[in-house]
Amino acid sequence: MLPKGETLHGHLSKEDQELLDKVLKDYNLAPSVFDAYEPWFAAIGIANLPISREKFTAANGVEAQLGAKSKSMGQVRDALETPEYQLGIFDRLPRKVQIKYLHEVMTSLPKMHTELQQLIKYWSTGNVDKLAALINEDEQIPEMTQALLYDRNRSWAEWIRRRLSKPGKVFIAVGAGHLAGTGSVQAYLAKMKISAPRVQ
Repeated sequence: MLPKGETLHGHLSKEDQELLDKVLKDYNLAPSVFDAYEPWFAAIGIANLPISREKFTAANGVEAQLGAKSKSMGQVRDALETPEYQLGIFDRLPRKVQIKYLHEVMTSLPKMHTELQQLIKYWSTGNVDKLAALINEDEQIPEMTQALLYDRNRSWAEWIRRRLSKPGKVFIAVGAGHLAGTGSVQAYLAKMKISAPRVQ
Protein backbone atom coordinates (compact mmCIF):
# COMPACT_ATOMS: atom_id res chain seq x y z
CA MET A 1 0.00 0.00 0.00
CA LEU A 2 1.03 3.60 -0.51
CA PRO A 3 2.20 5.65 2.47
CA LYS A 4 -0.57 7.37 4.39
CA GLY A 5 -1.68 10.56 2.68
CA GLU A 6 -0.68 9.41 -0.83
CA THR A 7 -3.03 8.19 -3.56
CA LEU A 8 -2.53 6.32 -6.81
CA HIS A 9 -4.15 9.16 -8.73
CA GLY A 10 -1.69 11.56 -7.16
CA HIS A 11 1.24 9.67 -8.70
CA LEU A 12 -0.19 9.61 -12.21
CA SER A 13 -0.14 12.10 -15.04
CA LYS A 14 -3.45 13.71 -15.99
CA GLU A 15 -3.61 11.43 -19.03
CA ASP A 16 -3.20 8.29 -16.94
CA GLN A 17 -5.63 9.55 -14.30
CA GLU A 18 -8.29 9.91 -16.98
CA LEU A 19 -7.41 6.53 -18.48
CA LEU A 20 -7.61 4.86 -15.07
CA ASP A 21 -11.01 6.43 -14.38
CA LYS A 22 -12.30 5.23 -17.76
CA VAL A 23 -11.03 1.68 -17.25
CA LEU A 24 -12.59 1.42 -13.80
CA LYS A 25 -15.88 2.88 -15.02
CA ASP A 26 -15.96 0.34 -17.87
CA TYR A 27 -15.75 -2.43 -15.27
CA ASN A 28 -18.27 -0.79 -12.92
CA LEU A 29 -15.66 -0.06 -10.27
CA ALA A 30 -15.33 3.05 -8.14
CA PRO A 31 -12.58 5.51 -9.21
CA SER A 32 -10.94 5.13 -5.81
CA VAL A 33 -10.83 1.31 -5.70
CA PHE A 34 -7.04 1.19 -6.17
CA ASP A 35 -6.18 4.61 -4.77
CA ALA A 36 -4.55 3.27 -1.60
CA TYR A 37 -2.25 0.94 -3.54
CA GLU A 38 1.04 1.22 -5.36
CA PRO A 39 0.89 1.26 -9.17
CA TRP A 40 2.16 -2.32 -9.59
CA PHE A 41 -0.71 -3.68 -7.47
CA ALA A 42 -3.28 -1.72 -9.44
CA ALA A 43 -1.72 -2.97 -12.69
CA ILE A 44 -2.04 -6.61 -11.65
CA GLY A 45 -5.60 -6.08 -10.48
CA ILE A 46 -6.62 -4.35 -13.70
CA ALA A 47 -4.87 -6.96 -15.85
CA ASN A 48 -7.09 -9.62 -14.30
CA LEU A 49 -10.36 -7.79 -14.95
CA PRO A 50 -10.79 -9.00 -18.57
CA ILE A 51 -9.87 -12.54 -17.51
CA SER A 52 -12.65 -12.51 -14.91
CA ARG A 53 -15.07 -11.04 -17.43
CA GLU A 54 -14.25 -13.88 -19.83
CA LYS A 55 -15.20 -16.33 -17.03
CA PHE A 56 -11.75 -17.85 -16.70
CA THR A 57 -11.08 -19.21 -13.20
CA ALA A 58 -7.92 -20.31 -11.41
CA ALA A 59 -9.59 -23.64 -10.58
CA ASN A 60 -9.45 -24.57 -14.27
CA GLY A 61 -5.87 -23.41 -14.71
CA VAL A 62 -2.90 -25.63 -15.49
CA GLU A 63 -1.37 -25.19 -12.04
CA ALA A 64 -4.54 -26.34 -10.28
CA GLN A 65 -4.97 -29.30 -12.61
CA LEU A 66 -1.35 -30.42 -12.28
CA GLY A 67 -1.54 -29.95 -8.51
CA ALA A 68 -4.62 -32.15 -8.23
CA LYS A 69 -3.01 -34.83 -10.40
CA SER A 70 0.19 -34.73 -8.37
CA LYS A 71 -1.73 -35.01 -5.12
CA SER A 72 -3.74 -37.98 -6.39
CA MET A 73 -0.45 -39.74 -7.20
CA GLY A 74 0.94 -39.06 -3.74
CA GLN A 75 3.81 -36.99 -5.08
CA VAL A 76 5.77 -34.46 -3.05
CA ARG A 77 5.28 -30.92 -4.34
CA ASP A 78 7.51 -27.90 -4.01
CA ALA A 79 7.78 -24.48 -5.61
CA LEU A 80 10.56 -22.70 -7.47
CA GLU A 81 9.30 -19.44 -5.96
CA THR A 82 7.03 -18.31 -3.14
CA PRO A 83 4.10 -15.93 -3.69
CA GLU A 84 5.93 -13.42 -1.49
CA TYR A 85 8.96 -13.54 -3.76
CA GLN A 86 6.86 -13.15 -6.89
CA LEU A 87 4.97 -10.13 -5.56
CA GLY A 88 8.25 -8.75 -4.24
CA ILE A 89 9.58 -8.57 -7.81
CA PHE A 90 6.89 -6.01 -8.61
CA ASP A 91 7.20 -4.24 -5.28
CA ARG A 92 10.94 -3.68 -5.76
CA LEU A 93 10.49 -2.00 -9.14
CA PRO A 94 11.15 1.75 -9.13
CA ARG A 95 7.97 3.82 -8.92
CA LYS A 96 8.40 5.22 -12.45
CA VAL A 97 8.65 1.67 -13.83
CA GLN A 98 5.53 0.65 -11.94
CA ILE A 99 3.66 3.58 -13.48
CA LYS A 100 4.85 2.59 -16.97
CA TYR A 101 3.61 -0.93 -16.28
CA LEU A 102 0.19 0.34 -15.19
CA HIS A 103 -0.04 2.49 -18.33
CA GLU A 104 0.90 -0.48 -20.51
CA VAL A 105 -1.75 -2.67 -18.89
CA MET A 106 -4.48 -0.07 -19.26
CA THR A 107 -3.73 0.66 -22.92
CA SER A 108 -3.64 -3.07 -23.78
CA LEU A 109 -7.14 -3.81 -22.43
CA PRO A 110 -9.04 -3.22 -25.73
CA LYS A 111 -7.17 -6.06 -27.44
CA MET A 112 -7.29 -8.44 -24.47
CA HIS A 113 -10.26 -10.49 -25.73
CA THR A 114 -8.53 -11.25 -29.04
CA GLU A 115 -5.25 -12.04 -27.30
CA LEU A 116 -6.93 -14.43 -24.88
CA GLN A 117 -8.42 -16.36 -27.78
CA GLN A 118 -5.02 -16.51 -29.48
CA LEU A 119 -3.37 -17.65 -26.24
CA ILE A 120 -5.84 -20.53 -25.95
CA LYS A 121 -5.27 -21.52 -29.58
CA TYR A 122 -1.47 -21.48 -29.36
CA TRP A 123 -1.39 -23.20 -25.98
CA SER A 124 -3.80 -25.99 -26.94
CA THR A 125 -1.80 -26.75 -30.11
CA GLY A 126 1.58 -26.61 -28.38
CA ASN A 127 2.85 -23.66 -30.42
CA VAL A 128 5.32 -22.44 -27.82
CA ASP A 129 7.10 -19.91 -30.01
CA LYS A 130 3.93 -18.04 -30.99
CA LEU A 131 2.56 -18.33 -27.48
CA ALA A 132 5.68 -16.90 -25.91
CA ALA A 133 5.89 -14.16 -28.54
CA LEU A 134 2.31 -13.14 -27.80
CA ILE A 135 2.82 -13.22 -24.03
CA ASN A 136 6.04 -11.24 -24.19
CA GLU A 137 5.34 -8.84 -27.06
CA ASP A 138 3.88 -6.17 -24.78
CA GLU A 139 6.91 -6.15 -22.51
CA GLN A 140 8.17 -2.76 -23.62
CA ILE A 141 9.77 -2.03 -20.25
CA PRO A 142 13.32 -3.46 -20.13
CA GLU A 143 13.51 -3.40 -16.31
CA MET A 144 10.36 -5.51 -16.06
CA THR A 145 11.41 -7.94 -18.75
CA GLN A 146 14.71 -8.46 -16.98
CA ALA A 147 13.14 -8.95 -13.56
CA LEU A 148 10.09 -11.00 -14.56
CA LEU A 149 11.60 -13.10 -17.33
CA TYR A 150 15.36 -13.30 -17.76
CA ASP A 151 16.45 -13.22 -14.12
CA ARG A 152 13.92 -15.87 -13.16
CA ASN A 153 14.72 -18.07 -16.16
CA ARG A 154 18.40 -17.99 -15.27
CA SER A 155 17.62 -18.83 -11.65
CA TRP A 156 15.38 -21.73 -12.62
CA ALA A 157 17.99 -23.11 -15.02
CA GLU A 158 20.53 -23.03 -12.20
CA TRP A 159 18.08 -24.89 -9.95
CA ILE A 160 17.63 -27.52 -12.66
CA ARG A 161 21.39 -27.86 -13.04
CA ARG A 162 21.79 -28.51 -9.33
CA ARG A 163 18.84 -30.92 -9.25
CA LEU A 164 20.25 -32.99 -12.10
CA SER A 165 23.22 -33.90 -9.90
CA LYS A 166 20.84 -35.80 -7.58
CA PRO A 167 19.12 -39.15 -8.19
CA GLY A 168 15.45 -39.56 -9.06
CA LYS A 169 12.98 -37.93 -11.41
CA VAL A 170 11.32 -34.54 -11.12
CA PHE A 171 8.58 -32.85 -13.16
CA ILE A 172 8.83 -29.07 -13.45
CA ALA A 173 6.04 -26.84 -14.74
CA VAL A 174 6.55 -23.19 -15.67
CA GLY A 175 4.58 -20.70 -17.73
CA ALA A 176 4.92 -21.04 -21.49
CA GLY A 177 6.29 -17.49 -21.79
CA HIS A 178 9.48 -18.76 -20.14
CA LEU A 179 10.08 -21.47 -22.74
CA ALA A 180 10.83 -19.55 -25.91
CA GLY A 181 13.19 -16.85 -27.10
CA THR A 182 16.82 -15.98 -26.54
CA GLY A 183 16.38 -15.68 -22.77
CA SER A 184 14.33 -18.84 -22.25
CA VAL A 185 14.98 -21.47 -19.62
CA GLN A 186 16.32 -23.77 -22.33
CA ALA A 187 18.67 -21.07 -23.58
CA TYR A 188 20.22 -20.73 -20.12
CA LEU A 189 20.41 -24.52 -19.82
CA ALA A 190 22.22 -24.65 -23.17
CA LYS A 191 24.84 -22.24 -21.81
CA MET A 192 25.38 -24.79 -19.04
CA LYS A 193 25.82 -27.55 -21.66
CA ILE A 194 22.52 -29.16 -20.62
CA SER A 195 20.33 -30.54 -23.40
CA ALA A 196 16.57 -29.87 -23.19
CA PRO A 197 14.94 -31.58 -26.20
CA ARG A 198 11.38 -30.71 -27.17
CA VAL A 199 8.75 -33.46 -26.88
CA GLN A 200 5.43 -32.84 -28.65
